[in-house]
Amino acid sequence: HKVRPNNDRMNLSRWRSGRPLVRLSLQTRISLWVTAVLLGIGTVGFWILERNGGLKELSFGTQWLVSFFQAVVPRTAGFTVVDIGTVRPATWVLLIILMAVGACPVSTGGGMKTVTLGVLILTVRAWVRGRERVEAFGRTIPQKVVYAASAMLFLYVMVVAVATFLVACFDPQLGADRILFEVVSALSTVGLSTGITPQLSVASKLVLILTMFIGRVGPISVVLAVMKRGREVEYEFAEEEMIIG
Repeated sequence: HKVRPNNDRMNLSRWRSGRPLVRLSLQTRISLWVTAVLLGIGTVGFWILERNGGLKELSFGTQWLVSFFQAVVPRTAGFTVVDIGTVRPATWVLLIILMAVGACPVSTGGGMKTVTLGVLILTVRAWVRGRERVEAFGRTIPQKVVYAASAMLFLYVMVVAVATFLVACFDPQLGADRILFEVVSALSTVGLSTGITPQLSVASKLVLILTMFIGRVGPISVVLAVMKRGREVEYEFAEEEMIIG
């Protein structure tokens, strides 16, 4: 294993040399990397899927500009310059993924957040490499952060599954893909729609309202508000191996 040099010494030498001293936190680095990847995949993916569809009447340069715009807005902005109801189902899937990830932490945006996705990806990478610690950019991510990211993913998926099931029960005439899009958009507080909102029953609208409330407060915040944190115990049970998958 390579040992990194002392950061304080490096920063001091850079300060003395007259170069600007910049020290980005691990959260900022992960947020920037995930945001850049999402913008890149979203822009290219939207253009590939809709270049002969919703973007067909636009010039080549405008197509890329609109594709970039549509890669940004699903992450809780909610604006659109393309009729979402007329795009391909594959485009809906792309937008659902972008809406589910959402914005960066400590922001007014919704979704699971970029850092949550980054920590989950890093956790999978550590597991594939057979490492017990999750590391990134020369830093170790605390185990409690890994647990929080996993819990956020589980809670998000569960809320989406339950809300989609309820809306499908109340309005079975609507397609499952459109219902899933509406639910994810509501939970991530995005505001995009495939155009089925006026067709929803009162019960389905109430489900979406509750979903939007949960998405605004945050799934983990809702759980912590309802359940009291357990007491710390001073003992540990014996470990036992299990087979996963």
